[in-house]
Amino acid sequence: MKKKLLSLLTTLAISVFSISLSAQEWHEPFKAQLPFLGHRNWILIVDKACPVMSSQGIEMLYTGENIETVVNYTLYRLGQQKHLRPVIYTDKELEYLDSLAVPKAQYLKQFYNTAFDGYDRKSVWHDEIFPKINKISEQFFVLVLKTNTTIPYSSVFIELDCGYWNPESEQSLRDTIKNNKTSQQ
Repeated sequence: MKKKLLSLLTTLAISVFSISLSAQEWHEPFKAQLPFLGHRNWILIVDKACPVMSSQGIEMLYTGENIETVVNYTLYRLGQQKHLRPVIYTDKELEYLDSLAVPKAQYLKQFYNTAFDGYDRKSVWHDEIFPKINKISEQFFVLVLKTNTTIPYSSVFIELDCGYWNPESEQSLRDTIKNNKTSQQ
């Protein structure tokens, strides 16, 4: 009972906090979070229909802006953080939307291709990413930036990785350790 009440109060607090922010008022709380974020944290930029998430490790900010503006601002700010490297995920379903069914789908696909050029980008099925985010939020912080965009499957999921240590360096280190352990036996 206590846990359900706490969950409800948390959800309401997030909702009230989200409603109180309007265009550009979300910039300051967002910028304040960046120095604390590290690898294994996530930033989600979501469409208007995304529900409030009640997991303890998730904070939601309502931006009041379109997804393109929020993506551009987020990537700009992440680019100023030398300790972070964004890995971009988009919904695979977006690839299948046509402009007749969703008039802005083609525009958004082109925007994402340009905005994410040079970034590590992956497409994942929508139903696969949210269980992953839910699991991650049990241990690590997830920041959700809700937009006023009403295009289905337009959400962007940014996994933060270490900006000064890449996967190849990590693999090389692990190989060295493994080889060293093997030669000592």
